[in-house]
Order: sequence, then structure tokens, then C-alpha cells
Amino acid sequence: MSRSCTWLAVLACLQVGCGSNDPGEANRAAGAVPDSIREELVRLGAEDQAAREGLTPEKLQDSVFLMSMLRGDSARTRRLRAIVDRYGWPGQESAGPEAANAAFLILQHSPEHDFQKSMLPALERLAGEGAMPPADVAMLVDRVLVHEGKPQRYGTQFSFEDGELVMHPVEDEAGLDERRRQMQLPPMDEYIRLMEEYYQTSGSGGR
Repeated sequence: MSRSCTWLAVLACLQVGCGSNDPGEANRAAGAVPDSIREELVRLGAEDQAAREGLTPEKLQDSVFLMSMLRGDSARTRRLRAIVDRYGWPGQESAGPEAANAAFLILQHSPEHDFQKSMLPALERLAGEGAMPPADVAMLVDRVLVHEGKPQRYGTQFSFEDGELVMHPVEDEAGLDERRRQMQLPPMDEYIRLMEEYYQTSGSGGR
């Protein structure tokens, strides 16, 4: 899965608690995650992306489609939490990059917001060590903030209003692109353009 695909896919998931939240245990020694678990995570990540294939504003208004996606997200979350409880966070070092990316997709799309928030300190530490893409952490930070009714920090979270992409409120908008640069996210204008192309829609971007 490409990183740009990940950025786009997470924006349309439902915004609809808990593995280990001890940063010291979040990413254990290399080889700690068995091959069978790595393979399972990759499969679950593929399921996550397949559930979101061909997303459109219209599909996001379809309650049957949304409930089906939510059931899948909930089941994948339960499995990820069990894996985290036993092995710690399956990061790049302990599980390999493909399984680690799949684990992040599942976490980002989880309807269990306490689980997302509990994992933030560990994932921020990993990003600080260069063991996780900062852009992933930025998206999770924004997801948690939006769920709590607070302005997001990095401008990664949008919703559809009357078929138009609208960015959720963001703190210190003047410094937004600099914060995005620090987290290895593309400039806001480019990000909005990519989303509009992906969803074949227009957007105000909230800017």
C-alpha cells in the first residue's frame, strides 16, 4: 500500500478501548511478532482497504454500506487489540513494514476511540525514533482531537457536506502548512487537490 493511498483512504472512514498504553512496551524486540501474526495483519489490512474501495460521497450516505464497514472495522479492532495485548504494538521493527502499516490502518479506522487515544503516546515515541512515519501519527492525533470535539492540528480530517469536502476546524491555521511539513505531510493545497481527484468532487477545504 502506498503512503499516499493511506492518507486518502483514512479520510473517508467512519468517525463513528484497550491495548497496552505503556510506551515502553509498545514496540518490543525484533522478531517478537510471529510470522503467522504478521501474515494475519497483512490480510486484515487488505480487508480494511477492500472495504473502502470505490468510496464516494453517495456511498457514505448509504446506511447499509456504513454499517457493514463498521462491523468489519470493529472485528478487526478486536483482533488488533488482542495482538497488542500479547505482543505489544506491531511496529516496523517487530513485525515488518507491511504488517506495521496494516496495523496502523486498522487502528486509524477503529470505532474504539479510547483504543486510538491510548496508543498515541507509544506511536508518537516510535515516530520520534524514526520507526514510524510521522504522517501516520499526525492523522491519528487529528482523529482523536476531532472525536473529542477539539480543533485538529494537522488538517487531515474532512467530512462531506452537500457533496463537498469540508475540513474540520483546525488550530492556528496560519501555521498549518509548517506543522504538516514537520510531520512529512504534503502542503494543504496539494492534499485537498488529491482528495478532490480521488473522490471526484469539489471542496472548500475550510480555508
